[in-house]
Amino acid sequence: MLLRAAWTGRTGGWRMRVAWFVLACGVFAWRLSGAGWDKAVAFAALAPTLIAFVVVAARADIRPKDSKTKRPKTTCKTAPCKAEPPLSAGPLWRGLVRTVLAGPLSGLAAVGLAVAADLRAPWSEADGLVAAGFIAPLAWAGFGVWATTDERLGRVGVVLSAMALASFGWARF
Repeated sequence: MLLRAAWTGRTGGWRMRVAWFVLACGVFAWRLSGAGWDKAVAFAALAPTLIAFVVVAARADIRPKDSKTKRPKTTCKTAPCKAEPPLSAGPLWRGLVRTVLAGPLSGLAAVGLAVAADLRAPWSEADGLVAAGFIAPLAWAGFGVWATTDERLGRVGVVLSAMALASFGWARF
């Protein structure tokens, strides 16, 4: 919270120094608990994130939908404005298909792309492995965002399936 306060422009450079000091103390505390240096740094970086998730969840405003007071959301500030339909509108099966496209199929296409880059790129094995380690999560995120935002689910499914088959085929032969 001190780092956030310092980064949002509030006065007091002491907040940033104290926050980094507390994080460094967390690394040493995890190290003294028996974890190796690599795990101590990871745990010290993840602990504030978990605390932030708890704070965000506690402050979340979750209310049940009331069917009597359905009003469409508007994005304009003037009076003559058309309401936009919610993005999640549609039957349940579209949500399930979108989930499969954004999760497993996007992951398969991303891994295929990373494997093909690792095995077929003209660089050393170590460089290819590092490149694949960067390509897979970035491609998965990009494919997942595309799968959740595109309205034409058939096109997304065909392109991701073709990409997965082509990339694994190219890596194999």
